[in-house]
Parts: sequence; structure tokens; C-alpha cells
Amino acid sequence: MAATDYFELFDLPRSLLIDADTLQRRFHDLSRKFHPDLHEAAIPAIRARLERQSMVLNEAYRTLREPKSRLDYLIHLEIGADPSSAGSSVPLDLFDLVDQTHDLLAEAAAAQGALPDELRQRVTTLRDEVRAAQEARWTEIHRIAGEWDANEQSFAYAEVDADTYGQRRQNLLSQLRKLQSELPYIDRMMSNLSAVADGGSHDA
Repeated sequence: MAATDYFELFDLPRSLLIDADTLQRRFHDLSRKFHPDLHEAAIPAIRARLERQSMVLNEAYRTLREPKSRLDYLIHLEIGADPSSAGSSVPLDLFDLVDQTHDLLAEAAAAQGALPDELRQRVTTLRDEVRAAQEARWTEIHRIAGEWDANEQSFAYAEVDADTYGQRRQNLLSQLRKLQSELPYIDRMMSNLSAVADGGSHDA
């Protein structure tokens, strides 16, 4: 198992739209091959190597199984950026929702005891709007992912020249990086509003 590219490890293309069943099947096939418990008779050095390989395999599967970690990993592979370095940027089209969220969370924090029904309803309504924005980001990511795969296929079949392919690739990566930086902010808004709506407290 020399590959460190998780997509390559499972013999999959670098894509955000990988088939979950295919990924799971290949994970199980490789698990049977590398799991140290299936090689109890092997010498210690080989068992130690198999344990390391099994750890890499498990991490690769966990990473590619979840859409968000798959997005982070693909961007990391392509531009070498640590997912944590992307930061969190306020989506420009959501400034009104951001202001409403801050105001409602402050109002909820100032409330004594259980939230009044009217305030809880406003929090729930705003959470639904933020959820819609969250879902819209993922719809856009899937659209870009389709364009990414089409560009890769076009280049593989020599339907576009290298310059056009490279320019499209960079443009798509730029769009994905922007969405990647917006998702954590939207996710925090969702988490905080949900905590208040469900009767808990939100993060500071």
C-alpha cells in the first residue's frame, strides 16, 4: 500500500461524486487484505506493517465517506492547503441573516428561564432560512463537482487542450475553496440556532 492519495488507494478518480457503495465495497475488500487479525501467523514486523496500513485505510475511508471531509481532502491534494487554513468567511449574500442571527442569539441569551414561544418561533424560522442557505451551498458544490468530472473526462479523451483544461480546473478549485470557507460559518450559525431552538445554549 504505497499510495498516500486516498482516492488512488481505492482506485477511484479524484472526484466529489464518488459512489458510496463502490467506496464501501473496496474498503471491505482491502480490509480483508490488510487487517492484522487475519494474519496472526505473520512475523511481528509484518503484523506491525499491516497495522499501519490498516490505520491508513480506515482514515482514508472515513475521509472519503463524508462529503465535507472529502471536499477538504480534494482541495488539500490539489493546492496543498490545510483545511484549517481556509478559515471561515462571512458569505456576502447572507449579511442580513448573519445580523438577524446575532440579534436573536443575544435576545435569547438575555431571556430569563424558558424562551417565550414567540421568540422560539422566530429562532426556528431563522434556522430554517439558514438551513436553506446551507443546502444551497451543497447544491452548488455538487454542480461544480459535475463540471470538475466533465473537465477531467474531456481532458482524458483529448477533447480539450491542456491550457483550457488547466484554466477550467483552477477556476473550479477557486469556486470550491470559496464555498469551503463559507460552510463553517453557516454550520456554526445552524448549530447555535438549533441549540437555542431546542432549549440549550449557544457557543460564544
